[in-house]
Amino acid sequence: MNTKIPFDNLSFSLLNEDIDVSSFQCRGPDLTEFLIEDALENQAARLSVTRIVSYEGQIVGFFTLTSDCIIRKGISDDDGEEEGRP
Repeated sequence: MNTKIPFDNLSFSLLNEDIDVSSFQCRGPDLTEFLIEDALENQAARLSVTRIVSYEGQIVGFFTLTSDCIIRKGISDDDGEEEGRP
């Protein structure tokens, strides 16, 4: 059963070496693997920054922000346009 946790009861912290993420699991194995194996290293390389979300001292989630860009080449100005719509 999923219980809704009030937002005010969550705590957010910057991922660091002192936070043990080894027991974290989510439904997406790739996400679990990223947090445990790559997130801290990517943060140290300044590729991304990860925040840990905790409830009553237990990690319940995380999110990672990254800055990047999509280079627009090979896309014409009218790609994706439907007739009569910009």
